[in-house]
Amino acid sequence: MNRWHALRIVLGHGWAGCFALWGLLALAFLFRGHVLALLLVVLIVGCAVLAPWSALLALPGVLGFRYLLISLPVAGRTLQLSPPELVVLAAVFAAACHGGWHLLQSAIQRRVRAQLSLLWARWTARPFSALAFGLVVLGCASLATVADPAHRHESVRELRWVILEPVAWYGLAGWYARRWGDAWPIALSWMMGTSVVALISLFRGVVGAGVAVEGVLRVSGVFPHPNALALYLERPLLLAVGLALFDTAVSRRRFWQGASLLLGITLFLTFSRGAYLGVLIGVLLLAWRHSRRALGAAVSLAAAFGLVALITAPHRMANLLGGGSGSLRLSIWQSALAMIRDFPLFGVGLDQFLYQYTPRYVNPSAWAERFTAHPHNLLLDLWLRLGLAGIALAAALVVLLVRCVGQAWTRREPLAVAALSALVAGVVHGMVDQGYFLLELAMSTWIILFLIEESGMVGVAMRTEDQQCAS
Repeated sequence: MNRWHALRIVLGHGWAGCFALWGLLALAFLFRGHVLALLLVVLIVGCAVLAPWSALLALPGVLGFRYLLISLPVAGRTLQLSPPELVVLAAVFAAACHGGWHLLQSAIQRRVRAQLSLLWARWTARPFSALAFGLVVLGCASLATVADPAHRHESVRELRWVILEPVAWYGLAGWYARRWGDAWPIALSWMMGTSVVALISLFRGVVGAGVAVEGVLRVSGVFPHPNALALYLERPLLLAVGLALFDTAVSRRRFWQGASLLLGITLFLTFSRGAYLGVLIGVLLLAWRHSRRALGAAVSLAAAFGLVALITAPHRMANLLGGGSGSLRLSIWQSALAMIRDFPLFGVGLDQFLYQYTPRYVNPSAWAERFTAHPHNLLLDLWLRLGLAGIALAAALVVLLVRCVGQAWTRREPLAVAALSALVAGVVHGMVDQGYFLLELAMSTWIILFLIEESGMVGVAMRTEDQQCAS
């Protein structure tokens, strides 16, 4: 018993358990398809049970490896799970074990009502908890209004990936975050994992791996396409830039500066014009909040960046509207609007765009993109996947952000300012591409919302509620 208690203390330290989980996940990937991978998964779950916070801390670090699937032989079949999904499931199992044990103890001590009151108080103290609950309810309800019931299983899969699992991480992170400053390790874990993804992407680009298009080689790293890599990189990049500008700790600020440079170079080599636009708006927002000198430097840097992009990839930068991706997007948006006219209230359902678009709505001018799975616009995507209620949910998020970020923005609180700029960059890029409905983007969104909450001193209110419930 003493050995298990000592192991729990070591893993519960946070970073020790986090590094242990990262190592076990790497081994599980190396031995994918082998029975040894099952044993490693059991160890991963065991570590999560011993130290749930370590599992929650480990998730941002493996988010960029979402497409490196771990294959598990189960009952003669192969079960494939991505590292972030595996970590979330392990954390949920661990929380269920701990919650069940505490409820059992409370039942013996006749304190079940007090424990449930504590749970309710801590959940309602978080500004985005109502939004999370609404998203879960809306996502589950959308299964009943799928446009083509033959493809409902795709909706169920997406519900798990982009709604249930991200919200589960957000809820558990809010529950297990006990100390003031617990948001900083989450940001650091995310930056460490993203930096590894960037290094891998640069190495693969050096050896010639990537997508050759319009006269340039676009790096993709561990992602299936350069656009997917760019979509993932821009949010942690803006977080790093914001912290490099506003973090008051010199040692941390140097780390954020180095991460900004690494991620910025990698994102540039994806040659994603949507990411360029999102990062530009995010950096200008940060510079405007910092100082006039920073804003002037940001404008000059943006001009130099644009000049370098035109020199290194002239055909890609010039071929935006003249038969390029810009004109294709206009055609896709027209088709999406036609789809909305036919399904105005409930949309077509989660992950259902492809099955309606290809046979019925594709524009002949966009035939090259007839297999696209989303309308390349965040608002249209929300409407088609979740209906008008999805648009209302997005409006509620904007209102909550204004209320939550206000004071922290005035105080120039580092995490709040940086996280908000990361969210803005993702939304801007999402207006011409994906904005939320990918596992890594959904998880990124809820990580950012968690950082905003914690930096907005929500934790103080939660600790007050805990004291009131305990008394």
